[in-house]
Amino acid sequence: DIIFLKPDMIVPADCRLVACSEHIQVDRSFFFSENPIMECYSSSLSPSHSTHLFYQTDLCFMATRVITGEAKALVLRTGDNTFWGH
Repeated sequence: DIIFLKPDMIVPADCRLVACSEHIQVDRSFFFSENPIMECYSSSLSPSHSTHLFYQTDLCFMATRVITGEAKALVLRTGDNTFWGH
């Protein structure tokens, strides 16, 4: 499935950004209190995939909140299969 992320939206599933505005900011404080705001980019701009899953900038996780920007994202996991569900 493809979803469209917009400001103030709670991300409904773990997803990979496939297209986005220049950047979007996502609040990950639901998971992580240190530096909870992260700038995300579509996969073509993402750093090496050797980076830990949570720090990859082309991923957004269920229950995080979009602060600024818009993106089109490919749903990777839902429900109990998400990063949060594990």
